[in-house]
Amino acid sequence: MERQNYTYGEIINQVEKWKIIYNDITGKDFVLHLKIFSDKYDEIIIFGCGSSYNLSKSASFFTKSMLPGQSCLALPSSELLINTDTYINENKKYLVVGFSRSGETTESIKVVRLLKNRRNVTAFTFSCKENNTISKFSDHHFLCRGVTEKSIVMTVSFSSMLIAYCMILIKFLDKKKMLEEFECLIEYLNANIAILYDDIENYFKNNGTFNSYFVLGSGFNYGLAVEADLKMKEMSQTPSYSYHLYEFNHGLKS
Repeated sequence: MERQNYTYGEIINQVEKWKIIYNDITGKDFVLHLKIFSDKYDEIIIFGCGSSYNLSKSASFFTKSMLPGQSCLALPSSELLINTDTYINENKKYLVVGFSRSGETTESIKVVRLLKNRRNVTAFTFSCKENNTISKFSDHHFLCRGVTEKSIVMTVSFSSMLIAYCMILIKFLDKKKMLEEFECLIEYLNANIAILYDDIENYFKNNGTFNSYFVLGSGFNYGLAVEADLKMKEMSQTPSYSYHLYEFNHGLKS
């Protein structure tokens, strides 16, 4: 079926952008960003606004799963900005990781500017736009090359920044098998993403429309569930909700 909208094209073609990111991170010259994780941090704080905050939830869980015992939490940029001294203790060492599609998100920029001169804080940010403001105030910055969007909502930028962060951490830990699995996943989706999309479309054609949607996810997938919930609200103005797996229907009476 021919579609004439930006969102569909960005979703279907996003795997091509992942290939660029994979090649950049697995390349021999990629050294600088790996050193970031060499230091011992009392806490890693991952932040963003809107979809980038949802992304941060998945990135935070991934960090905890890959670095056992490491304290890590996800926060909205505004929360970190308003309650800075509650989350940042001068006697502890922090890595703050921020995501911003454009690199121009007001609250996220204010966070890195505010923390820039604190010696106990290292800022590592991700974006999809060159020569952006947030990179100028960050200690380290990763650009997802070639990731551009015309959609108002985040599509390929969401998946690309999340994949980039996860792959950088994996490479730092020298988990070659996981890097190979990422490559296999990219190859599989490159060949099958359009088919999977059509399968979903056919399901809705055969089962009619729904009045509301519930998206469930646990662990890493919870951030994705919240993002899927948000996409339904943003793009179709359909009531949608996201839950951890057993929060949707819990307790003895369930």
